[in-house]
Amino acid sequence: MKLFKVKRTTLKTGFFCVFVPLMFPAKQLQAQASGYNYEKTITIQASKVSGTNTNFPVLISLTSNSLKSTANGGHVQSASGYDIRFTLGDCGTILPHQIESYDPVAGQLVAWVKIPSLPSTSNTILYMFYGKSTVTTDPSSTAVWDANYMAVYHFNGVNDATSNSKNLTDFSTSSLTGSKIGNGRRLNNSPFVTSASSSLQYLQLPNNMFSSVTNFTFEGWVWLDATTTSWERIFDFGQNTTVNMFLCPSINSNATGIKRFAITTGGNAAEQQVSSTTSTSTAAWHYFVLTINNATTTGTLYYDGASNATNTSMTLKPSSLATDNSNYFGRSQYSADEGLYGNFDEFRLSNTVRNANWITTSYNNQNSPSTFFTVSAEVAAATICTTLPLKLTSFDAVTAQNGAVSLTWFVQQQPNDEKFIVERSSDGTSWQPIKSIQAANTVTGSQKYTVQDADPLYPVSYYRLKVVDADNSFTYSETKMVKLNTEEGNFLVSPNPVYRNINIALKQTITSQNIHVELLNTIGVKIPVQPVFGGNNISMEIPGLANGIYFLNVYINGTKYSRKLLIVQ
Repeated sequence: MKLFKVKRTTLKTGFFCVFVPLMFPAKQLQAQASGYNYEKTITIQASKVSGTNTNFPVLISLTSNSLKSTANGGHVQSASGYDIRFTLGDCGTILPHQIESYDPVAGQLVAWVKIPSLPSTSNTILYMFYGKSTVTTDPSSTAVWDANYMAVYHFNGVNDATSNSKNLTDFSTSSLTGSKIGNGRRLNNSPFVTSASSSLQYLQLPNNMFSSVTNFTFEGWVWLDATTTSWERIFDFGQNTTVNMFLCPSINSNATGIKRFAITTGGNAAEQQVSSTTSTSTAAWHYFVLTINNATTTGTLYYDGASNATNTSMTLKPSSLATDNSNYFGRSQYSADEGLYGNFDEFRLSNTVRNANWITTSYNNQNSPSTFFTVSAEVAAATICTTLPLKLTSFDAVTAQNGAVSLTWFVQQQPNDEKFIVERSSDGTSWQPIKSIQAANTVTGSQKYTVQDADPLYPVSYYRLKVVDADNSFTYSETKMVKLNTEEGNFLVSPNPVYRNINIALKQTITSQNIHVELLNTIGVKIPVQPVFGGNNISMEIPGLANGIYFLNVYINGTKYSRKLLIVQ
């Protein structure tokens, strides 16, 4: 066993690292999912992927005789398709998936599979295992959808596919078989059915879905029977004709009607719009995406995977609607506007901005699954995967008592790992490397690595581990989200223990006139300090002091909050 010491100079400022080698008995495990008799290899084509996408839900839609149930001459044991599993190319990393539909007679599967990292630089290999008689429960998981999804509607019913339970209320729409992806919803509002009509077919979302949403993405497939209707809505969220945001595929009653998104808190005269100059064709499925980036005041309308219109002066955001109690798919807030005459499929709402790479890749995947990936012939599972040593066995991130985030991972028998790179993100989409750790040179036992991020992002940090092999190939761990504790005193102090400088991150911006900071020793003697105020952050240099416990007092609007500091100089 080798012991490794990490010099202070090798560490990133504000970052504490301990490598703890632990020796466990060598462990062998079956790489393939245990008990499955058959396998198909799915190869996602890099040419169909734009950029690198993290925790991406890939549509797997295919039909095969071998995927019929055993009662229909195939090899799937469960009549509901429950004994179908997906793994990464290592055969052992089981991926979360959600079955949208399975036809045991035709051998047709529609499922969504969460891929930790989907790059455009190389093909991505998945294995699909099936043929296990003991599986009787649905393996579908809401973990397919990352934490930024507010709601996902497959329209194989009206329920939300995420864990948020934002189920729809149905007003006379019907199920559409053979839709764009599985089943969809039919809104048979033949032309000139107004939004005030009792016969209007539409769907209603729960109230108050957008009261805290600043960044936003809508994604969905729409089929129009006609564009000669007037101001029909894909969605209309808000309160009334004064406060709302809506998306129209056709804003007037002629065949050249154009697409428009608008948001307002002062009626139609005060609308902030994203207007396209192109029309929407009828009798075909089209992919609509609308994003609002509050930080850049940018609204972007995408059509069939490409940017179609942009407005860089969008100061309003979904939370501007305040109490939203009239949220519709297919209906307008304006009683004279007509209901949408057509079909809906695969609608998604996110409280983040899905970037252009994500949107293009989603379109390519959902528009043509058969060209997005290839599928091999069926083989016996045992011929694909052999018994291999386990690689990355776990990765976890938790808050520590000193306000830092502790990251821990275990690696079992992985001699070819060149290094581990810890990456951090504020939104789970854009990532930055914050630490690189050289792997232990060992071929036996299990190794534990522990790293502390002493200056996590406020108030939420996302972490993932990039495992880089000697040949520079790499894989990603699952993503971990850590919410910082802001309940006590509304601020966070880091690092702790402290050497020379500390940072105080406030929950909200407070003027320097309303805040006071002091440092005391254990007998109550005040130590002169000079805090530097900057918005919701306060930086402070610690003078030369004896090592030990000190007390940091922060007075916010007259209320005192205290923290213990361990000073090590």
